[in-house]
Amino acid sequence: MNINIIPKRILTISLLLIAFAFSQNTFAQSTIDSLIIPHKKLNVADISISLSETELKADIILRELQNDNSLEKISAENDTIIKHINEDINKFEETRIFLDKRNNRRLGNLLVLWQQELVLINQRIAIISNKIEEIDEKITDFNKEKAKISHTTEYLKGEAPSLQLKSQNVSDKIIDIIYLLNNQKNYSVKILDKLIKVKGNIISIIDEVNYNIDNRRTSITHREREPLYKIDYTDKINWEAHGFSSLILGEYNRLKTYSLSHIPLILSHLIAILLSIALFIYINKNPINNITSKPTFYKLYFQRLYRYPISLGLVVGLLSFVGIYTNLPLIFIDLYRVIFVVPLYFLLKGVVKKSLHPYVNIFVIILASQIIYIFIPEQTIYSRLTLLLINSVEVFAFARFYIEAKNNNIVESKTFNRIIRHITLLFLIASGIGVIGNILGMVMLSEFILKSIFASLLAIVLMSILLITINGLLIAYIESDLANKVNYINNNRDKITKTGVKLTNTLIFIFLSHFILKNLGIEKVITDSFSSFINYEITLGSMTFTLYGMFLFFFVIWLSLVSSRIIKDLLEDDILPKMQIESGLLHTISLIVKYAITTFGFFVALSVAGIPFGEMAIIFSAFGVGIGFGLQNIFNNLVSGFILLFERPIKIGDTVEVGELIGQVKSIGIRSSKIRTFDGAEIIVPNGNLISNEVINWTLSDRKRRVEIIVGISYDSDPHLAKEIFLKVLKKHPLIISNPEPNVFFRDLGESSLDFRLLFWTYNDWIKVKSEILFDVFDALKEAGIEIPFPQQDLHLRSIDETVEVKHRNNNYTKP
Repeated sequence: MNINIIPKRILTISLLLIAFAFSQNTFAQSTIDSLIIPHKKLNVADISISLSETELKADIILRELQNDNSLEKISAENDTIIKHINEDINKFEETRIFLDKRNNRRLGNLLVLWQQELVLINQRIAIISNKIEEIDEKITDFNKEKAKISHTTEYLKGEAPSLQLKSQNVSDKIIDIIYLLNNQKNYSVKILDKLIKVKGNIISIIDEVNYNIDNRRTSITHREREPLYKIDYTDKINWEAHGFSSLILGEYNRLKTYSLSHIPLILSHLIAILLSIALFIYINKNPINNITSKPTFYKLYFQRLYRYPISLGLVVGLLSFVGIYTNLPLIFIDLYRVIFVVPLYFLLKGVVKKSLHPYVNIFVIILASQIIYIFIPEQTIYSRLTLLLINSVEVFAFARFYIEAKNNNIVESKTFNRIIRHITLLFLIASGIGVIGNILGMVMLSEFILKSIFASLLAIVLMSILLITINGLLIAYIESDLANKVNYINNNRDKITKTGVKLTNTLIFIFLSHFILKNLGIEKVITDSFSSFINYEITLGSMTFTLYGMFLFFFVIWLSLVSSRIIKDLLEDDILPKMQIESGLLHTISLIVKYAITTFGFFVALSVAGIPFGEMAIIFSAFGVGIGFGLQNIFNNLVSGFILLFERPIKIGDTVEVGELIGQVKSIGIRSSKIRTFDGAEIIVPNGNLISNEVINWTLSDRKRRVEIIVGISYDSDPHLAKEIFLKVLKKHPLIISNPEPNVFFRDLGESSLDFRLLFWTYNDWIKVKSEILFDVFDALKEAGIEIPFPQQDLHLRSIDETVEVKHRNNNYTKP
């Protein structure tokens, strides 16, 4: 066969590619494959070098695989974790018989424990799954390499026996590599099987615990304890308390274990709290100077809050990490609530009226007393009496507060006062049910009401403080001198304030609803029902969509429209002017960015809504047909709009004349443009008219304009003197440019005057300059004694009617 010699440069590059591929423990495109060119002669020496390089790299990988013990380490770690989990599973099996006897708190802690175990197992499964995927990729690459080497061996038959043997040796080493990789894969799969088996056991336990929790939640009205009025209080057995220390120790161990396993997260949270405190200390010492003294609800209450910067910073800092912690032990949540007690005490007293301070005290005391209640063994009479006391105080406090809210306004807003009264009445009724339930032996109902009321009340108070703080900071910044330097904010201050407050209120309401529903234990039911509703598939013809997809579609389009408008205004008002770009180009850039963002948002909306682009092709085709029939003018205006933006025959601020219309261009849109006439009217002109018709642009290249004035003097005047006077007036005016020079021409010998033509150029408002020149010319001619004539006619009377009376200058009348 005909074989040519391969250039040395290509061989060198190929060898470098092989070396790079082996350095990554994978074979990329083989150099051997590039050496095999059908119908061309192979260079045996080059093939030998390439095979040697390949063999060397294969030896390196073989040694790495033989010495690789990473899987053994992973297996040992997994075995330790699995052993620990199996021990917990065995303990659970031993106490399963008592599972339905445990109260909600113990079941909740048990659920958290197994959820943490599940997270740990999922992490190990992810590690080993990634390892298997990595091994699979390597096996695929080496199988391809093996095929290429075999192909090379076939080409070498009969050419060079020694080289053929060398090629076979390389192939054998690659086979060994594949064998070792397959062993690693099989070993990894066995590890994965163990983890999956343990995961199955954990999921089974979690399902069982959830079943018991749901079962207790649905049966909270059942009487599970003896009524308080039937208890023998003289019996010492009823007053015995066991397990108090073990309960505290168990809660402490859960808190310690969780804290030690989340040290980086807790440290980050502490830093966020310190930064928050520092921010409000700075604001307190350096109050924001507002450019307006207009009092608003959020501004006034925010000013009261930041008088306590440490308390406000602590509350905001604690709330900043809500939702980041996962699988929290219940003791962590309880302590988290207790930490709020002190800062809330100061903040609430600083915000509410003095007449409401006793209710703040009661709220804080009950909030703190809950941490005591959870450590009291639930089977004792102490637990029942403590619960009864807390519920009774609730009833008293809500009853007094309801009377206070009914007789006096708690806040200035009537709507908020009405809401406060309704919520207070609801809590009052619930607290009364809790007291009755405890007395009748329905302890679970009483505990549920206690937890729900104060968790909901705490959420309302915290979200209200967060709402006031965020809106207060937003309004304080927007109305500050600092924001006043930003043109966009200065021009849209009220609009930004209203939009920002509405957005904050909506988000806070969503968070508050989430917390309340979660505390009531009905969040999952509602979210599942809502999810089923919005994900219900609707079919129209060949298209299938969901309400959720349609909502995303319109939301993304709305978001793109709003963001494009904001970015356009920011570019025009603040960013591009600092770059010293001419106004016409500035508008073009900002408008192109606006439509680019809108177009991008449209396609993103199609993607997130799951609408296939193939379906949209049909719509675009129909749109094209519509253009052909009835939308020619609209499409023509759209195309003309793009021509105006890119070619820029007219720009914003230009003085243009379109037919009988003359005025200044105020805006150039994608379909039409606005021209403001000198009379103050704004005319909307389709862009097609500005492209297809003749347009006079008085300021296209520059704003320089020639002005002409015609002046006449009497025949008795000296025209040379008049010319000098006119030139002096023109050269004296500061708004008339000297290049081109102003000129005066003897225009005509008129019927009643000598007519002169005054010509000059100006950059400024030519109407104003022309008026000022006319005033100056009149004054100069009057001062020089030159008369400005007016048309006169001589009347010759050939005959007078005898009946006509003639009046003389001396007012004497003569009769014929």
